[in-house]
Amino acid sequence: MPGTFVHLGVQLGGAGLAARGRLGRDAACWTVLGCLVPDLPWIAQRALRPLLLGRVDGELFYSLRLHAVVQSSLLFSLVLATALALLWARPGRAWQWIAVGCLGHLLLDALQIKWANGVVLAAPISWRTLRFDLFWPESPWSLLPTLFGVAVWLYWMIRLWRRGGPGLELARGAARRRRLGVGLVLLVVWSLGPLAFLGAAQRDGVHYVEVLRQTERRPGRTVEIARAAYGVDAEGPWVRTMTEEVLRVPGLERWPGLLDPGVAARSRLSLRGRFVDAATLEPLAARRHPVGVRAGWSLAGVLAASSLLVLAVLRSPSVRLPPRQALASTDQRNARRPGAVGDGGRPTTASARGGAAEEKRI
Repeated sequence: MPGTFVHLGVQLGGAGLAARGRLGRDAACWTVLGCLVPDLPWIAQRALRPLLLGRVDGELFYSLRLHAVVQSSLLFSLVLATALALLWARPGRAWQWIAVGCLGHLLLDALQIKWANGVVLAAPISWRTLRFDLFWPESPWSLLPTLFGVAVWLYWMIRLWRRGGPGLELARGAARRRRLGVGLVLLVVWSLGPLAFLGAAQRDGVHYVEVLRQTERRPGRTVEIARAAYGVDAEGPWVRTMTEEVLRVPGLERWPGLLDPGVAARSRLSLRGRFVDAATLEPLAARRHPVGVRAGWSLAGVLAASSLLVLAVLRSPSVRLPPRQALASTDQRNARRPGAVGDGGRPTTASARGGAAEEKRI
């Protein structure tokens, strides 16, 4: 997937340009939500993986991968979009922007070259992944929109900080209470619903899970492995799968520099190959990726998008404290009201005049 800054640059920046600079703060923030929703399953999986390694059976990682693919599909992204839209005072308009953001996110993801990957748009009719394979994540075609995304993020942070609301308002009162139950049901559907489709996703060849799981049927079948740890030892080159299984890859020496000392430790390998036997791959294509560059930009982008949303909510009318000018005008109105009490409990001028007139009438 492209980094979050790429999504901010292309989707949020593109929406702002299409609106000729008149994009509202509410639409901007809902677009950011749409940028994040399809990535949430992958963020959760990456967070869980270090906690599960060595503690659970490797088969569980196949199921977790399928669950993330199904959960990040357009179908389940729209389920979560509906749940999130119910939080806002205008849920229909919020849903439209979040849904468009989800669709734009998935289409942008499909442009990149990422083996053993792709996006699911036609679920539940088909769980086959879509991929256009136009450019690699580390190419300049990703760098330019990333930098543009940083600029777009800074622009909206400054704009929200200086001007804030109106335009972004959470649901309040009875409306919020009514929607809370529906939103929780949708959240449960988004979390547990993918379990019903894991078998269908595997049968449609998602991420080559079926090939990797059926070890006795591996020989002769083609597989792709994305961004895996690899190296070389006394027995020759090896690559590690999503379950931490080690596969031997004789012939990987054909790619110059790939197995140089120290290179493998600082890199990850995308590999396309054919099984010779259950534990040996014949490499057909390989590409090395530097460790940390993409992950660092992705983490920074997620934090940036989250900070923009937090600031937008804090600056919205539903949670902001009244500005000082509003408090001052309220005090002035109270001061003009007969019988009003000013600072320190002393009667105001108006109330004092009223009291003197009353004494004369008595």
